Amino acid sequence: MSIEDLSKRERECLERVAKLQDSKTIARELGLSSKTVDGHIERAIRKVGARDRRDAARQLLDTLREPFPEGSFPVAHPASGSEMAPVDRVREPKADFVAGPAVSSTGDEGIRRTSQTSNLATIALVVGSALGFAMLMLTMSALTREVEKLARFILSLRRP
Repeated sequence: MSIEDLSKRERECLERVAKLQDSKTIARELGLSSKTVDGHIERAIRKVGARDRRDAARQLLDTLREPFPEGSFPVAHPASGSEMAPVDRVREPKADFVAGPAVSSTGDEGIRRTSQTSNLATIALVVGSALGFAMLMLTMSALTREVEKLARFILSLRRP
């Protein structure tokens, strides 16, 4: 069997697996029980011959992202209102689903999350840590100078 043999619900579940959602979240979004979602995912895994749920999601995304054959290219969706030059042959998209996470072509690395939010949070953490460390060093330097002044003052009091 292949990706084309998946039911609408199996595709919906795998699309959400590709977005790194767990069964409970998928069930809540689709208005199903988590056991029903797990059943859809298990059937999809068997149908596509995948190792696990992530592998099945990767196969679905690979199918949706397959390169355009020579002599054809993507066109704008009619609802977008954008115009494109007429072409001899156009390949229709296989689905309306557009995946968010990046997917490894080898399947060894699984599905990786690449969201702007997590990247910005990481950058903020690094910058904040660097600034915090710099402030700590400045404070330590100033404190060291003050301790040295105090030590010189105390030594000057001990001398007759």
